[in-house]
Amino acid sequence: MQPTSEQLADQLNTIEELLRDHIADSREWRMRTDTELARNTEVTTQVKDIATAGKVLRSALIWLGGLAGGLVGLWQLWQMFHPGVE
Repeated sequence: MQPTSEQLADQLNTIEELLRDHIADSREWRMRTDTELARNTEVTTQVKDIATAGKVLRSALIWLGGLAGGLVGLWQLWQMFHPGVE
């Protein structure tokens, strides 16, 4: 027995309703995903900035340590050749 035109119309209406619901759910999911992606991007950028600042600070400390060590070495060398002179 073949479905009647009313049954086919009901089935099509059901399919259309399910598709509308699915499209609405997809839109909501997309908006939530976009929001979370924006938050993730912001956090990733902050982490990258902190890592860059840490690298710069590390390099600065190494340079300052080297400079301080060099000055102490020069001071010791000066003291070796000029004892008693402050």
